[in-house]
Amino acid sequence: MVKHGIVDAATVIEALNLQKKRSIAVGQIALQERMLSINQVFEVLNAQIRTAKLFGELAVEKGFLENKEVERLLEKQKNKPAFAWGKTG
Repeated sequence: MVKHGIVDAATVIEALNLQKKRSIAVGQIALQERMLSINQVFEVLNAQIRTAKLFGELAVEKGFLENKEVERLLEKQKNKPAFAWGKTG
């Protein structure tokens, strides 16, 4: 779209940043779903500081989650924007 002049690069970057802000973190979903404890989430987040690996990847490496569970969390993340979490209906 940028190449064809439909949108400029700044608009694409702004849209991506907005999308990132609207997505709820996988760790937060895992907490809400009671799939991880707060200590496990913090351990994964601390490990994430030192690597480029994704939260789910590290949670699997540490034995906290299985791949299928991460897939389920990612599906929940994809289907529910951050502002809708905690609301009913």
